[in-house]
Amino acid sequence: MFAGGDVLADSIVGVGLMIAFYYGITGYACVAYYWPHLFKSVKNFIFVGLFPFLGSLSLTWIFVKSLIDLADPENPES
Repeated sequence: MFAGGDVLADSIVGVGLMIAFYYGITGYACVAYYWPHLFKSVKNFIFVGLFPFLGSLSLTWIFVKSLIDLADPENPES
């Protein structure tokens, strides 16, 4: 049995990881779905392609970085 853990903090971290994963995948799906419309105008490229892709990249980086940090037993936050 795991003793000394903060259940509330662990739950919040878990929910945050799920949100980062889900919204990251959703951003990639948005770019893939609207791919035929991306190059019709600069506005479409920026708002339908570039921004969702950059958001997905940042959320993917946050997700992976958090997983690495939480897997480290020396990390006091994990």
